[in-house]
Amino acid sequence: MKHCIITLFCVFFLISCGRDYDDTWNVIGEFPPPIELQGERILKNEFGILNVYSAYSYIITSTIRDTLFHIYDENMKYLGGFGKQGQGPFEFPQIGLIRDAIKHRESIIVCAIDPARHNNYGIDLLSTLESGEVVVAHEYELPWDLHGAYLSFYVDENTVIGTYRDHFYQRLDGNFGLFYNFQETDSIEIYPLYKLDIYSNDGQPVNDPSAIMNINSHASAISPDRSKFAVQLMYTPRLEVFTIGYPHPSRFLLKAKPPKEDFDLESIRQFTAPKYYNEIQATDNFIYLLYSGHSEADDEIYQLEKIVQVIDWDGNPHNQFLIPAQYDITLFTVDEENGYFYGLSHTTDTIYRFEYGSLFSEFSMNN
Repeated sequence: MKHCIITLFCVFFLISCGRDYDDTWNVIGEFPPPIELQGERILKNEFGILNVYSAYSYIITSTIRDTLFHIYDENMKYLGGFGKQGQGPFEFPQIGLIRDAIKHRESIIVCAIDPARHNNYGIDLLSTLESGEVVVAHEYELPWDLHGAYLSFYVDENTVIGTYRDHFYQRLDGNFGLFYNFQETDSIEIYPLYKLDIYSNDGQPVNDPSAIMNINSHASAISPDRSKFAVQLMYTPRLEVFTIGYPHPSRFLLKAKPPKEDFDLESIRQFTAPKYYNEIQATDNFIYLLYSGHSEADDEIYQLEKIVQVIDWDGNPHNQFLIPAQYDITLFTVDEENGYFYGLSHTTDTIYRFEYGSLFSEFSMNN
């Protein structure tokens, strides 16, 4: 796969130069009514939790504790941990996160992001657990030109994909979009993403970098087979889906009548603008979106219900699952093989497990 992404780019670039790009937003069909789920609290000894991630039935928590990453099996048995905060090799100057994994032959490679060094470490999970030492399968550092990167994902030994916002590190280079970094040639390609703007009452654009960055907050996910990439803006129901190697996305509206995208500057500064989506997760089959519909300010004050919306990569809706307000989740992850959602409440520092698999199968058979 070493040279296939570059080859695909050459082919798709020549094709796209020969025709106009279709910028249509496709309205997805209606979701069925949401099915309410009940959760159970798990991993009661965990605390200081930043993120929870399901990696092929292993559960990994990212924390602020002395050992940053904790690994559990599907029965919630603790298997071990790794990662320290510090300046040494495979230590993290800032708290790292794990939110991506690759199955490679008999190994599972989990990708640990070091936000301070702009590194992404591919950790061989099973070898690390067996040896008690961090076993690195791959490592890459983003070039300086991509130090505005929001998230990055390993595609193959030559290719990294991610999303870029120029307001990080005050780059202010005008770029906002999807990037490819080809390590072998040290080259970068950036393609625009849909972008929201803020205007004053007299219709003039507002030049407030912090507010513009906030209103364009987004979440992204890659399919485990590394063929698809999805980007979801949080403040509007718009989803962009890319085929890896092709620069133009398929674009989907998740509401038939999206709201007017005229944002008041004060509502952005005070976090009172409605936020549609908190999180996105992806499998080879489906995209899972955590729908909120509430402002961040309300989320801080109240316990609010969330809805997991499930669509396939072609934009067809499949199901909705309601997470009641009592669980107050802010992030989630998906174990599709076993049919579980894992939800994290930052308010209560608690992880819940929700069984959805049998309900999803019933819906699929009825469609």
